[in-house]
Amino acid sequence: MVRIKLNKRQQTKNGNYNLELVYYYGCKKLPDGKYKVIRETRSLQMFLYAKPKTEAEKEHNRETWIQAQAIESQKRLDEQAAANGLKKKVRGRINFLDYYESLVIKPGEKRTSNKGTSALMHFKKYIDRPIVPASEITEELCEGFKEYLSTQATKPNGKPLSKNSANHYFNQFKGLLKRAAKDRLIFASPAAEMDPPKREEVDKPTLTFEDIAALIDTDCYYQELKVAFLFSCLTGLRWSDCKNLQWKQIVRTPEGWRVITRQQKTKRLVYTPVINYALQLIGDRRNEEDLVISGLKYSHYTNNILENWILRAGIRKQQKVTFHCARHTFGTLHELVGTRQEVTQHMMGHTSIEMTKRYAKIAAALPQQAASNFETTLNEYLLPERAEIVS
Repeated sequence: MVRIKLNKRQQTKNGNYNLELVYYYGCKKLPDGKYKVIRETRSLQMFLYAKPKTEAEKEHNRETWIQAQAIESQKRLDEQAAANGLKKKVRGRINFLDYYESLVIKPGEKRTSNKGTSALMHFKKYIDRPIVPASEITEELCEGFKEYLSTQATKPNGKPLSKNSANHYFNQFKGLLKRAAKDRLIFASPAAEMDPPKREEVDKPTLTFEDIAALIDTDCYYQELKVAFLFSCLTGLRWSDCKNLQWKQIVRTPEGWRVITRQQKTKRLVYTPVINYALQLIGDRRNEEDLVISGLKYSHYTNNILENWILRAGIRKQQKVTFHCARHTFGTLHELVGTRQEVTQHMMGHTSIEMTKRYAKIAAALPQQAASNFETTLNEYLLPERAEIVS
């Protein structure tokens, strides 16, 4: 029998409480003899003020808590009804592949650049049939797909899938099953407690201050790409952030300029400092709704231009430099100049400090930079004549 408990989780920024329901499914015995509690957390998208000051905030807390308790009671009744065969059956006859496609492929398109399409493509190859009833999504099927990704799946060029890609695609598949359970396509995700294929450590290329200076001095056939890549090196923004960045997201605060972005996964707002060189890159401010860097399009052609620009700047790396390397560069250079990891974590929007600590390993393999902070070191490499970077 599933147990459901209403829980308050304190937020990290403003101290308020997020409300969530925790589903307890029992325990699982591990190979070492210990037991692990199987549970799932579902956010109610509701919050309480931790320290309500006004009467309005107190009233908000009272009404929100009553609503949350009502939802908790209804969910318990639903689970009890399902356990006794009284609840309407889940939609187990629906074709799981149609459901999968509806989440990752936009209407009217045969395919999209959405990252979930690659996992869908591999699942289709594994299942090798056009119709898969949702009721057939079992633990054995999930284990089989995991094994397929690890041992049989290949890239479009015929080469085996990397361990990290297998890990990534299976985690996406697990996320889809969790969504399917919420949509009552299945009772519960059969892969909830499965570990994904193991990842492997990869030496990700990162640029030095000298490399950034060389890129500034080297022309690029795609000027918007040059601006976006260098801006990412100096702010840590992802490709999607640079592509969709509007002028209204760059704001002046008492501490200096900040760029405000929202994390796609966590929906949290991230406030990243924007140093002077980054501001010089993007030029004069325009209409608030305008894109800061217009004309950015991702394609194989874009990757080829980036690679050509890197090579003409005299930069040679063992691994291919991609746009995401700019974000790694930002994190690594801050590690080099001694920025506290908690600060770097905040600027990059990492949910875990462990993600930020990866840059310490990369930085350890690079020459030490004598500097007190990021911009001071950058000034040592970017001479005054580089002030107008993109003119």
